[in-house]
Amino acid sequence: MSADILTPVLSAHWDAERSWTMATYEANGGYAGLRTALEMDKVAVVEAVKASGLRGRGGAGFPTGMKWGFLPAPTAGRATWSSTRTSRSREPARTSR
Repeated sequence: MSADILTPVLSAHWDAERSWTMATYEANGGYAGLRTALEMDKVAVVEAVKASGLRGRGGAGFPTGMKWGFLPAPTAGRATWSSTRTSRSREPARTSR
């Protein structure tokens, strides 16, 4: 197993002074990925997520980029929404556009 897999990510800066503040979060690179994604084309964001190997938190660990790839291509002037269930007690997932 690689040492990179064991590197703390969520807790890497917990011991920083005032670690709970937005200023400390941003000083340690917080929101850098969001800012990059907001400057990218929507299709490029989906491709980046696919390349990252990010998986969902459900039992099957479905690849997030693949799920996002199922959404229809962006159309000018139309919003695209993906709605999924958040608990097993709700109705099955639905996608609408």
